[in-house]
Amino acid sequence: MKFITDENIAASVAHKIRKQGFDVKDIKEEKLYGISDKKIIDVAVKENRIIITRDKNFWNIINDANVLHKGIIFVRCRKQNPEIVSNKLLNILNSELSKKFENSLVVISESQVNMINKD
Repeated sequence: MKFITDENIAASVAHKIRKQGFDVKDIKEEKLYGISDKKIIDVAVKENRIIITRDKNFWNIINDANVLHKGIIFVRCRKQNPEIVSNKLLNILNSELSKKFENSLVVISESQVNMINKD
């Protein structure tokens, strides 16, 4: 499973996920600051990556325009401490549930994971 982290996700989160063996492209490391959300979706589709973001605007883009995507994980934790976010993501990514993330919208909070398949 491959991921792309939006610029609102701490670089340390991308690094920690990558350190656990996941293929993670970070917008900041790629020097793609300010790239539009639509272009991030385009890159993710081209490279077969699931987007990890805190930005609710992705939801609007894919719903309003029926845009194709490979999957989007929305991190909606109240405390956006990188350590908390990393641990929450890794717990989910290492679970059986992660096998269903591709082509889905996933909302992760401190207490739950909600998933909506686009099919």
